[in-house]
Amino acid sequence: MTWPFRFPPGPFTSSLDYPRYPLGRAIALTAVAGLVGVCTTAIASALGWGFPSFGYLFETVVWKLATIGILAWGLQVFEHRRPTLAVVGYRQSESWPVGEARRRSGKAMVGLGVGFILFVPFSFLGTSAGNPSAYGPVRHASLALVLAQLLVCYPLTVVAEETFFRGWLQPRLGPWGPISSALLWSGYHLEQWRTIPSLIPLGIILGVVCWWTGNVRTSSVLHYLSNAIFFIASYT
Repeated sequence: MTWPFRFPPGPFTSSLDYPRYPLGRAIALTAVAGLVGVCTTAIASALGWGFPSFGYLFETVVWKLATIGILAWGLQVFEHRRPTLAVVGYRQSESWPVGEARRRSGKAMVGLGVGFILFVPFSFLGTSAGNPSAYGPVRHASLALVLAQLLVCYPLTVVAEETFFRGWLQPRLGPWGPISSALLWSGYHLEQWRTIPSLIPLGIILGVVCWWTGNVRTSSVLHYLSNAIFFIASYT
């Protein structure tokens, strides 16, 4: 019997051949992207831009655009590819065969269960990412800021992070891709390092959903909803 947490990577589309990335390369790429966030957040803090604010939103947009830029650079350097929808996991050319779909569903249920179970113990490690005080003093956001956050910042954040970690790195990290991408995605949030442990369960869930469905569309929706619900509940 195969250990249920081993997820055969399998390409998102049958027409793509994904190379295997060494874990060190994935860590280095994540560290560079995360350090950009540390720098932009430090600049925002020095300018007095707390969260939420239009200034903080601007620095987040810069960070996420830089993340996409690193992804495009990495694809060109390591694979000589452009970041098309198929390459970064947003497009799947064909559905899984019935047997493959059933096999993946069983393992996905185990992986999702593990992710949900870990939410409680991991929330006690560091600071919970669902606690608004982790991001500074809680303040009321104007309607304009709420709309900008929900219609500009969070969509860009989701696209950048899901393509980088679930669409790009995950299928290139072998049978432990959903777990590895969850750890990398959590570590990417260096600017809020106290919340990193509490992000791991959500990262596992998003990674398993992506592996299960064969694309990043569903994980992107879940990622966006978690961000949007948190913001609306905390700042409106």
